[in-house]
Amino acid sequence: MNSNWISAMGILAVLAGAFYIFYTALKRSRETAAVKTARQAISYPLQLQAAERMILFLERIKPQNLLARISTAGLSPTELQQVILQEVRTELDHNAAQQLYLGKDTWEKITAAATATSAALVHAVAGRAGMEDTRAIVVSVLQNEDETARALIREALAAIKDEVQENF
Repeated sequence: MNSNWISAMGILAVLAGAFYIFYTALKRSRETAAVKTARQAISYPLQLQAAERMILFLERIKPQNLLARISTAGLSPTELQQVILQEVRTELDHNAAQQLYLGKDTWEKITAAATATSAALVHAVAGRAGMEDTRAIVVSVLQNEDETARALIREALAAIKDEVQENF
């Protein structure tokens, strides 16, 4: 009987140890899930806000929207180029912190779109520097908009939307 009792105690000790390990793992898993849920409750709204802001940024730097905001009265072509560069740079700088909440590839597409758009517009204005009226320059630039910049903006917008759909 004594050896049966010892065997039963051994089995009971093994079961108790297994139960303790299982219970500890389950408790840790629940705590991790709770922490993850709490983090998501904070980070998801910030990620959505960043996506919204960057979509707004890309819409604002589209040539038709950007050039509509610029008062061209009295500007020379060189001054118009400087204003275009300043507008895009200011918009990007204002939203730079949003990269914290977006994926690296998405952010790179956004900055590539901003760089290409400002470069295309500056180049387009330079190509029309012989025109005296900056309003006519703007109309001509918009009529012959650079497809590369437009495609990069579309690509960046799609990347933001894809990232949001993957995460939410």
